[in-house]
Amino acid sequence: MSQQLLKKTKKKRARSIIIIVVLVVLAALGFAGLVVKQGGGSAGTVTISVDCSDLSQQMDQLQKESIRDYIPSDGVILAPTPYKFAEGETVYDCLYNTCRDRDIQMESSEDSVYRSRYVEGIGHLYEMDAGKRSGWTYYVNDEMPDVGCSKYELKDGDQIRWVYVVDYTKSEAGGGSGK
Repeated sequence: MSQQLLKKTKKKRARSIIIIVVLVVLAALGFAGLVVKQGGGSAGTVTISVDCSDLSQQMDQLQKESIRDYIPSDGVILAPTPYKFAEGETVYDCLYNTCRDRDIQMESSEDSVYRSRYVEGIGHLYEMDAGKRSGWTYYVNDEMPDVGCSKYELKDGDQIRWVYVVDYTKSEAGGGSGK
């Protein structure tokens, strides 16, 4: 009877060892897959900022009094901030991750026409909050890209600026006061 007990104990021990080895291998593969999915580390660094100084200088254009407290007097929602990105990340990824990490409210939706993310609001400030021609736009290296923010892939050294404009028809390249 002690022989049978010894055999059962050895089988249980062997089974436990096999289970542990399988779990370790699966965990290692999962980690390796995660590293590959995230681009294997940083591909570069960009700088991102979020600005609504055009509106802060024209507060009489504000359509909703309830959002006045969300607009900084200097218009700076996010001062220029470095962001390390992985290969394949976009301007949208940079904005989303930065806002999430810094607890800045942001809302977006999928634009079915352009097949890109559309940024509806940042810092509780939305399109048309300062009139029919107001809203968020973005610039990369002081130029307005001709693709949606989730289509523009980041390049090392890019300067990304999200700018809230009161009247997009008067906005200059690079954002700012729009005058």
